[in-house]
Amino acid sequence: MNNKSKCLFLILYKHNITKMKRITFTIGLVSALLITVGLEAQERKNGIRAGYLSSASTMDGSSALQGFYAGFSHDRPIGQSKFLYLHGGTEYTQAGWEITSNTFHRLHYISLPSALKVKLGPVFVQAGLALNFKVAERVYMDGEDAKTDENKSRIFNLPVLAGAGLMLGPVTIEARYNYGLLNVNDFEEKIGYLQLGAGFHF
Repeated sequence: MNNKSKCLFLILYKHNITKMKRITFTIGLVSALLITVGLEAQERKNGIRAGYLSSASTMDGSSALQGFYAGFSHDRPIGQSKFLYLHGGTEYTQAGWEITSNTFHRLHYISLPSALKVKLGPVFVQAGLALNFKVAERVYMDGEDAKTDENKSRIFNLPVLAGAGLMLGPVTIEARYNYGLLNVNDFEEKIGYLQLGAGFHF
């Protein structure tokens, strides 16, 4: 083999080695990404949650309004952590107050909660905030529809939330308190509500 042939052989050899390294690196990278996505999908938990809700207002003379909430939730781990999660979801929520069964103010919200969740074994705590968008409203005085432009509530509220719960396999039992940071109307009224319920993760 002459010098020219040797040079050509070495160039082709190095080119093929470089090409093989690139192919091997690409296959390794894709495999690592697929494994990571697969692990994250296994760690991510979707579910449904529902329960009892008791809502109260800062308005004088009012008492708690009983209602319910229901919706979907998901938890996603933060990095490779086994105890830190981002909690989110979408749910239907009732809030408001009442004086009697015929005199009440009931707000219907679509709520988008977002929180940091810390899990320690089967126990977890969480804290965050929610974006609440009003989809309906009822104001009744002595059994009569009394909603006006003056007493109707604003379309948006921003409650902070904190809660704790217990995970028993796929079933979750939890309590969460939400307190609205914004006035719901021109009367400087704020609303808070307690949620007691259960969820099922899959």
